[in-house]
Amino acid sequence: MIQYDQDAFIEFDDGVLAWVDNDSGLMWEVKSKENIGFMYVWHKNKVDDIAESCKPELEPEIRDCTSYVERMNRELYAGFSDWRLPTKEELQSLINNNGEVRYIKDPLRYNTCPAYWSDSPTMVVNVYKVSGAEWKDTAYIPGVHIVDFVKPDTLRYEPGNTLWIRCVRTLD
Repeated sequence: MIQYDQDAFIEFDDGVLAWVDNDSGLMWEVKSKENIGFMYVWHKNKVDDIAESCKPELEPEIRDCTSYVERMNRELYAGFSDWRLPTKEELQSLINNNGEVRYIKDPLRYNTCPAYWSDSPTMVVNVYKVSGAEWKDTAYIPGVHIVDFVKPDTLRYEPGNTLWIRCVRTLD
């Protein structure tokens, strides 16, 4: 694996595009002032569920996470085509308990939003015990894990709601 300086940024003439976190071996999308505020639904099927009366600031062309990631890869964002939504654990790796307003690692502290979608649907594991026997039942509860960098905490969020995206890729 290529080692980058801990504060290594991938930068082009039009600005910083990505930051490398050597602690996790991940490269993170850096938001620009132009795209920081846009919100997205988690899944394409949920786009029509956004109520007209409470539409957040949506990107003009893309409304869902999948389409956003597909566009990043098609356009070779920061020179790569393997961007994706992060797992819950990958987002949690960005939490920095520094006591600041936002608990996120310093290189991403600026141009950041309070919370981001993960690619991790919520699951519930029920453990049953009867007469000494034990078994587990895993159930899918409609929802997706998000990481809130204000609290900081991991929460369950409805896929039809809108939230911000920060994409990631694994370093080679």
